Amino acid sequence: TQSTWDQLMNQEEKKEEPNFMRGFSTKAIHAGKEKDHVTGSIVPSLVISSGFEVGNEKLYTVSRAGNPVREQLEGVMNALEHAKHTLIVPSGVSAGALITHLIQPGEHILCCQDMYGGLISYFNGLAIPIMGLDITFVDFGNMEEVLKSIKPTTRMLWMESPTNPLLNVYS
Repeated sequence: TQSTWDQLMNQEEKKEEPNFMRGFSTKAIHAGKEKDHVTGSIVPSLVISSGFEVGNEKLYTVSRAGNPVREQLEGVMNALEHAKHTLIVPSGVSAGALITHLIQPGEHILCCQDMYGGLISYFNGLAIPIMGLDITFVDFGNMEEVLKSIKPTTRMLWMESPTNPLLNVYS
């Protein structure tokens, strides 16, 4: 059996959007929503289950891997961003961990030095010593330092704006 993500990745064509789904606001309100066939509700119900019946129709297993609410949010984001696929993850650190897997060992990420401490811990404790990534933290408020720190192997600039916890804003 395929996971929901595999099913999405194997879809060949994007569904045509109905004529009424033209504007940003309309898409933000209506996209990705399906009528609940049990209750008839057109507003998504909150699904707080952490586990699902084996062999269920949507192939949900545990909520951290996917659930109806997240699937609807992904549908809204697809519509708003004109995307074929969206992957919603449960936290910023999990998004950060996921994104670092796009970088190969020995490649470089240039990060703002005042980013979220959980990500700094992840980078210093796992991404650098175990994954072999080259990560440099610099003051993104100092453009000269940023430009000087870019290497031939730099594959990503990682910036938060506003930063956490200092709330610096970079542009």
